[in-house]
Formats: sequence, C-alpha cells, structure tokens
Amino acid sequence: MRIRIPICDSILQVLIQISGRTKEQKEAVAKAITNAAVEILKAKRERVIFPYDERPSEDWYSGEQL
Repeated sequence: MRIRIPICDSILQVLIQISGRTKEQKEAVAKAITNAAVEILKAKRERVIFPYDERPSEDWYSGEQL
C-alpha cells in the first residue's frame, strides 16, 4: 500500500494505491486516516477525500524491479 497526501486549497486528498483489499478494509483505512486528519491537522471532515487507485502489485515498479 502506498499513501500520498497532497494538501491544496483546504482539501486534503489522500491517494491510496492498493490491491487485494475488501470494501470494508478500505472503508476502515479511510475512516482512520480521516479521523487523524481532523484531529491532528484540524481538517474539515467533509474536505478529506479518498480516490482509491487499485493496481495489482505486479504493475508496480520499485527499487529498479518490476
């Protein structure tokens, strides 16, 4: 799982690249990160968004290996 958190114009967008997780697992991760962003960053809950990017791990390139 890779998580990238760009912040712009008071919207916190968390991009999660993940594969092989259930809808319930993705919802639990989104809720946990949203709660942390609200508590720590004082973000507005409705301004935290999660576009999931589902790619199988065999499509990732890391450390000079595919």
